[in-house]
Amino acid sequence: LGNIRIDTLYDPKFGIRYEQILGAFLSVCGKGLREELEKQTRLVLLFGMVAEKVKQTSVSGRQVCILNVSISFFLKNKCRLPLNPSLVAKELNIKACSFFSSNAVPLKIALINADPLGEEINVMFKVGEDLRQDMLALQMIKIMDKIWLQEGLDLRMVIFKCLSTGKDRGMVELVPASETLRKIQVEYGVTGSFKDKPLAEWLRKYNPTEEEYEKVTFFQYSFFEGPVLSGFNFYPC
Repeated sequence: LGNIRIDTLYDPKFGIRYEQILGAFLSVCGKGLREELEKQTRLVLLFGMVAEKVKQTSVSGRQVCILNVSISFFLKNKCRLPLNPSLVAKELNIKACSFFSSNAVPLKIALINADPLGEEINVMFKVGEDLRQDMLALQMIKIMDKIWLQEGLDLRMVIFKCLSTGKDRGMVELVPASETLRKIQVEYGVTGSFKDKPLAEWLRKYNPTEEEYEKVTFFQYSFFEGPVLSGFNFYPC
């Protein structure tokens, strides 16, 4: 199986089956695709090691850990992003990389696009959470959005990409010009998560007219209710 590593291969229930499937795929995929998959695997392992180290480091030393990331990977390699293979990264923008202050301490990864006309590639890399659950939830939301649109109900859903790259780790697309619900609520203290006021006032700030606010209020109460809120970003309308 070469240098391709998949955590599922070590699963006592399904490992043998996955090994056979992976072996069959690699035997017919061709040299070019195999080399690309190996590069993506090394990239994911690099992000995983950095994320683990940052998570275990005290808050004051986390940014230093990120700045010390080895960039030798990109010296001879361009690499397609596992989250979106249409994007090719040519190097890390180390100074723009950082971390989020949530419990999982996910990394914010900034990559320079190999396309000179392309925008900077920004993704989140998380360890310690099973992103398969997120993938399933997003798939369900995508299906629901299609049904709503067919019925003439446009909730202006922005569905970001999410990819589990191994056991309790993976990549999440960062949506530009957005704010996390956590950031909106934290301004109101520890009880902000249990109040409607923080979100209502934030929506009012970016939708000052009654017509605009009425639309986003309908959006808020028609879908974003309960614990599902914690996984989503909000956008100035």
